[in-house]
Amino acid sequence: MKEWLDMFMGLDHGETVAIRTGTEQAFGLFEGGHSHETKISAVHFVRFRPAASMTAAFADLHVPVTLAVHHHEYHAEAPVPGSMREEWLKDLR
Repeated sequence: MKEWLDMFMGLDHGETVAIRTGTEQAFGLFEGGHSHETKISAVHFVRFRPAASMTAAFADLHVPVTLAVHHHEYHAEAPVPGSMREEWLKDLR
């Protein structure tokens, strides 16, 4: 497991995790203290600050919303389901 986690060293620095709607994206801001040069935690707390137009897109289920991770050799994107978008909207109120 440790070797697998090692590939994510530095994930919490820079523009590596994003929420995307159309051409807009909001990058994740990681809470500090969960990693350093030789260690990364399996759990991180990430905050996003989407623009108002992105928040409106969360409510429109016809607009695709994607969660993306691009870090070194690891690249993944996943659609965000409507139920999760509804929870995000509650949090953003």
